[in-house]
Amino acid sequence: MACAIGEVRFTKLILGAFFPLISCVIRAEMLMDSTSKFLKILSHSIRRRVIKCLEEQGPSSFNDLLKLVNSKNHGELGFHLRAMKDLIERKSSDEYILTDKGLLAAGLLDDISLILARITQDLLSSPIRYVQSLAFGDHAFFPCNSETNKKDTCFSYLRAGLANGEAAVFFAREQKLDSHVHEIQRYGISAKYIDEEALVIMSAEEWYINKGKAHAQTIISNWTKLLQAKQKAGFLGLRGAGEMNVFFDYAKTRELLAYERMLGRKFTLKSCALCIYDDNRLDERQFRQMANLHGHIISKDIAYKFT
Repeated sequence: MACAIGEVRFTKLILGAFFPLISCVIRAEMLMDSTSKFLKILSHSIRRRVIKCLEEQGPSSFNDLLKLVNSKNHGELGFHLRAMKDLIERKSSDEYILTDKGLLAAGLLDDISLILARITQDLLSSPIRYVQSLAFGDHAFFPCNSETNKKDTCFSYLRAGLANGEAAVFFAREQKLDSHVHEIQRYGISAKYIDEEALVIMSAEEWYINKGKAHAQTIISNWTKLLQAKQKAGFLGLRGAGEMNVFFDYAKTRELLAYERMLGRKFTLKSCALCIYDDNRLDERQFRQMANLHGHIISKDIAYKFT
């Protein structure tokens, strides 16, 4: 259930990715005097194929269109052609051509296809590859729905930074510290990184909560000091991942919001962060708040950058 809720939340958020389609909707409004009329006319795949065929093939007879749209039903095709009277016309030679509005509709359909293809490619980027490509300045929100999902994504993210000469730190739940130290090798992270202090696994409780209190400025100050120490040791920068649920455990939601807000969507320092949340610990309002405070969102199947 929590997974389904998370997917609905994420779907709402990525609707913002479809803003480029707004210009297409405006053009449809101008073309047909009504967006709903345009969508109704081209709601059927046969009608869209007719437009595409006439655009590519030019004047075509009824039998030509039957073959081009892969239909054997004369009555069905005739019905669709009549519904498209504003977009196509029948010449005296019994061939169909696109009207001026039809040509505009064909161009509009091409634009929509290209926009959707770009958006789909963006949204269906592998989350694993996506987190590996996060760079200095990036601040990512990762609502995970399982322990496996968390480890697959988080350890891939840390491994990419280590391979690139960055230092890495993982603020993990205290009861999981020892198990994470042993598990990282299963994810392709050599134990030598820990021995050489390139990778540090620390208690999230101790890092974020000090004697039962959480101060955003103190946490950020400590982060800056850790970054400076790693740079002094010869690392390019610092890649961090933190389990943020400790704020909820200690009833520090207000402090958590202050901390995330102070970090901002984009860092100016040579560091990047993956903020890990259990999806079922966030209500819908909190989910939206966290998403708005980060520059990237990572889900089990989808990763996306907010602009």
